[in-house]
Amino acid sequence: YQLPIALSVATATLTAQAIGAGNLLRARRVAFTGIRLAVAAAAVTSVTFWTFRRGVIGLYTDDAAVAGVALSLIGFLVSFHIFDALQGITAFVLRAYRIAVAPMVVYAVVLWRLGLVGGYTVAFRPMLGGPRGVSGLWLMQSVALGLTSLLLLAFYFRVLRQRRPGVESVPP
Repeated sequence: YQLPIALSVATATLTAQAIGAGNLLRARRVAFTGIRLAVAAAAVTSVTFWTFRRGVIGLYTDDAAVAGVALSLIGFLVSFHIFDALQGITAFVLRAYRIAVAPMVVYAVVLWRLGLVGGYTVAFRPMLGGPRGVSGLWLMQSVALGLTSLLLLAFYFRVLRQRRPGVESVPP
């Protein structure tokens, strides 16, 4: 969590500086470099965690039942980490462009409605074959986080189409 958030802050700062200097091409390059670095760092962290999952879980519990449940959720954690890095840095880049309301709306609708309410429903109600318990909650949270990432990235591409280097900036 700390590495993607640190990259997000640094990327947003450098992107905002480039925007303030009127260098939209540099802002775009910095943002994409930061996004690639954050996703790559999250992927490396996720692969490392996946590779050593039994050892990591063993650091927290020696109860076989608890370890079994934890191991069943690791796949969700891996996708969760990558999508969280992508949505986090994309939201920070959008803030560099002074766009904060759209990400808030995406978070409210997708994460809270689909992720939280949908997760509760899939976990405790007969959906998708019956109540799925904790894996249903993590499934819907992962789906919602992936969708949030894609929506924020799509919104960022929309901003880029409107603010092309050498073209007058148009607010979204």
